[in-house]
Amino acid sequence: MDMVKKVAAFDLSEAKAGVIGLAVMRLVNEPQVIAYVSRNIAVNPEMNSEELELCLLDCMEILLDDNAKHIGSSMVGLAIPGISVFTRRRSLPPVPEDKVAQIAAYEIQQQIPFALHEICLDYSVIERTDGGGYELLLAAVKAENAFPHINEIISKRRFECVDASAFALYNRMAYDGIEPGHIAFLRLNEDTFDIIITSDGKLNFTRSLPIGKKHLMEKPEENLQILTRELSRTLQYYRASPGGKYVQKMYVLGNIVNTGLVGLQLDVPGSSGIIIEEYKLKRLIEMPGMTETPEMAVVMGLGLRLCGLSLLNINLKSKK
Repeated sequence: MDMVKKVAAFDLSEAKAGVIGLAVMRLVNEPQVIAYVSRNIAVNPEMNSEELELCLLDCMEILLDDNAKHIGSSMVGLAIPGISVFTRRRSLPPVPEDKVAQIAAYEIQQQIPFALHEICLDYSVIERTDGGGYELLLAAVKAENAFPHINEIISKRRFECVDASAFALYNRMAYDGIEPGHIAFLRLNEDTFDIIITSDGKLNFTRSLPIGKKHLMEKPEENLQILTRELSRTLQYYRASPGGKYVQKMYVLGNIVNTGLVGLQLDVPGSSGIIIEEYKLKRLIEMPGMTETPEMAVVMGLGLRLCGLSLLNINLKSKK
């Protein structure tokens, strides 16, 4: 008999906008979602990080209790907003493997204005170079944004990881199968915008913007112009960065109805421009009684990661 693995994935990437998602997934031979909930919660924009965490923990505890029959002793993971996470790609020359973590921590510390004890950090080796060097993706978040009190409500379960929404998005796209070349994926959230760019299927770049669906609804013309300008700048920056080239395709997913994003053309110096296309999932995860939609990409990507079906496994869990 196959061993069943069960996991509980919480999407907190839109928590500040008052939305929290939970997917309970099991893995036998293929992943299957056995429970999915998206809940609105009462959050105050004036809340500090500790107050927000306590509010979210209360909601998570309720969701855990309400879905106890599905969750049991499942591993639990969180996806936090990509905009709160610092990421950089770095190249390392050939060094002993046991020195990579130390060098990665040093590289991160040079880039952010916080001491090491104030942050949670991790890295992933994207690839090894022909000369024996390393291509690293570095990530860090302030410890106060990595839910340090989470163990207080999941003591009977295994708290596995804190993921970033951009990384979870990548893992969901990778499960779908990413076409060759330099491909950009955009996820429109309620108050933020995640951007990932892949190179032949490998994550090469991430960025998050403080513009979301609510901004596009409040001031459509003004904020769409701002977003268009920032996307064009992102593509230019990527083109000039190590390993970067012209992005060949750009897909958008999320709650994109009436946003004007699909069909939008971005002007990038040196290229003929790029038109944003709506992304359609190709490899749906089974959800009895429901159909997976692109809006679920982050929580599903986190679930895949918890099931051991991900390509990128950066963990920003607090060590305290």
